[in-house]
Amino acid sequence: MGAYLAGQLLAWLVIAIVAVLRADQEAGPQAFQQEIIRLFPAGLLIAIVAGTVSALVLYRWKAGRSAIATAGEELGWGPSRPRDLVIGLASGLGLAIIYLLGAPLLVASPRLSDMGLLSQLAATGGLPRAAWAFAGVVVGPPVEELIFRGALFSGAARSWGRVTAIGVTTVVFGVLHVPEAWVYWPAAVSITVLGMATAIIRDRTGRILPCIVAHCAYNSMLVLTAYGIGIPVRPG
Repeated sequence: MGAYLAGQLLAWLVIAIVAVLRADQEAGPQAFQQEIIRLFPAGLLIAIVAGTVSALVLYRWKAGRSAIATAGEELGWGPSRPRDLVIGLASGLGLAIIYLLGAPLLVASPRLSDMGLLSQLAATGGLPRAAWAFAGVVVGPPVEELIFRGALFSGAARSWGRVTAIGVTTVVFGVLHVPEAWVYWPAAVSITVLGMATAIIRDRTGRILPCIVAHCAYNSMLVLTAYGIGIPVRPG
């Protein structure tokens, strides 16, 4: 987990430096934010790849080459029963629908300027929104499930037991999404529940493929909503 975050942080640090160099210094922070938005589509994919590569390199270094052959089974990778995939699909879609329909009844949506950068990109349109959608549906779910419900869950379950592993992965998953969701508590709750649901699915099925399906279904609903209605929403 640390390697994954460190890889992403290093990538974003480089992107931030490039944005500072390209921004008009006389225009102030607004120019820097505009440059970040311009660089974000490429930066998002680069950061995810950098984090994933860092985690895999550390895993190979710590576990050794002989452990790579059995890594898939330990991380929960492998074929899943159709019933488990259906459960994952229904869980992701159901949670997203409850959030999208229920959140506006509980609290008014925050101002776009108060939302996180990803949410602002979703409302920008064009290439930034396309990159946000691609990362949320195609890249994010398999990578995050491999890290959270794969590596983190397996390690926590081996050290502290299955129940604790569910709690640990749920909390860490929720905390890492705080920068985007903290101004809109229904989003924070929904993301945390998604983390708990996928952790339970991982525990019950022993596989991460149903978790990926659930995560992808959840994000897909938010992406379709952003494109269909134009409201700023953020995938998990």
